[in-house]
Amino acid sequence: MLKNIELLSGIYPIETDDIGCFCWASNILGIKPLHKESIIIISGESPINNHANLIFDKFNIDIKIKDGHNNIIIPIKEAKTSIDITFKEQLNIESESRNLSFKIRKIEIREPILNNSTNMLSLIDSKGITKGSIHNTFSQGWLRMTASLQNEGTLKFSGILYPPAKRRKDIVLTANGKAINNIRYNLFNKDYEALGEVAFEGEININDFNSDKFIRFSTAYRTDGVQAISPHQDWIWPLSNTLPIPDDSNKKRIGSTSDDWFLFSGASFVHKLSGVTSTQSFKEWDVLDWGCGCGRLTRHLINSDFKSVTGADIDPINIEWCKNNLETANFQLVSPQVPTPFDDNQFNLIIGHSVFTHLSETEQYFWLLELNRILKPQGVAVVTIMADFSSAIDNFTTENYMSLKENGFLDVGWQEDGVDVLQPGYYRRIFHTIDYITSYWENYFSIEAILDGYSDHQTAIVLRKNKGSGSRP
Repeated sequence: MLKNIELLSGIYPIETDDIGCFCWASNILGIKPLHKESIIIISGESPINNHANLIFDKFNIDIKIKDGHNNIIIPIKEAKTSIDITFKEQLNIESESRNLSFKIRKIEIREPILNNSTNMLSLIDSKGITKGSIHNTFSQGWLRMTASLQNEGTLKFSGILYPPAKRRKDIVLTANGKAINNIRYNLFNKDYEALGEVAFEGEININDFNSDKFIRFSTAYRTDGVQAISPHQDWIWPLSNTLPIPDDSNKKRIGSTSDDWFLFSGASFVHKLSGVTSTQSFKEWDVLDWGCGCGRLTRHLINSDFKSVTGADIDPINIEWCKNNLETANFQLVSPQVPTPFDDNQFNLIIGHSVFTHLSETEQYFWLLELNRILKPQGVAVVTIMADFSSAIDNFTTENYMSLKENGFLDVGWQEDGVDVLQPGYYRRIFHTIDYITSYWENYFSIEAILDGYSDHQTAIVLRKNKGSGSRP
């Protein structure tokens, strides 16, 4: 007997094959009314070219069914009426009178994962990962930086330079491809004591780069000049800044008050997009900065080659600031609830810096559906999550850390920054594991790349919309 089968309608009697019990779904599969927020996971196989093209609520989604990723995931808030899932394609067998759309083997109906423990003892080393495994987490290397521009044109910087495991020695920091001379390596930083003496500090004169648009900090091996840490971890300092910088009160709403960090982190995210999307020119691309805040990334998108730039956020205060100060872009205040007012297939690229890090488990699925809808076919989304790097340096209770590893998803509660004034309590603090992302997000997109350390400690997930999905039915 299939568990929870009684909650579905539009199914045929249970059968058995070599694998076990299953039932066929007809072209319209109904989910009976649920009385609380839930996530429906329907596992099975598609007999139609290994994919399922389905309509749910406002969304038309093309799901590729892969070995180990054979779940149809439907987020549901409290439902008082039946919810229908329509399969657009059925198995075509001449002697078969039934509409056979999907082979169901398991139906899981669960509440969203929520963890709110506050009184547990911290882990022994006060970090989210024990010292014995922290080196494995950063085995591909990690470059973390901060910088501060001095009045005399000197850019002072510091950070963490943890070499890749394959070559630990003779790694140096470079600026626009040249090794930096005025820098001290192998310093100790108590916050990263588990990594060893991997801190650095130094300075450069930005007047030496007058002919450049920005300074790109990267890493190389001293002996042969080969890049040491992947270029997706590079940091980029912009050398031109003609747009207004928001007040500290605006920046605080996105977790920063430093002008230098605001410019440094925003430029670093945007100027690496060409590399991670394998795109030489954005001149024909429409881009959406989803969760734009006060324009930390948008200001750099404006100065790139995009055909159009749009910013969207749930924060009315920062959206108003953007409209008044970044006038060459379009800005839209959006509801915390989908859908947005954007058209089907409107954007070639959507970026979302630290947005999924603040969405509850149910909300993230609604937004994955919405991003899929508004992306053009074969469009790309680059979004960040707090995954392995983030959990390695964060302070966790033992209970929360073990919950993250067991469930793949950790909601540690409301982050009261005032961003969610339209719906207080909406703005969470969220961690993921990579296994969770690869298990569930491929229901909505093809995962092109997983880039640890793309934005400081956050991991970038590069998603591509499957052909033919995303429009409203």
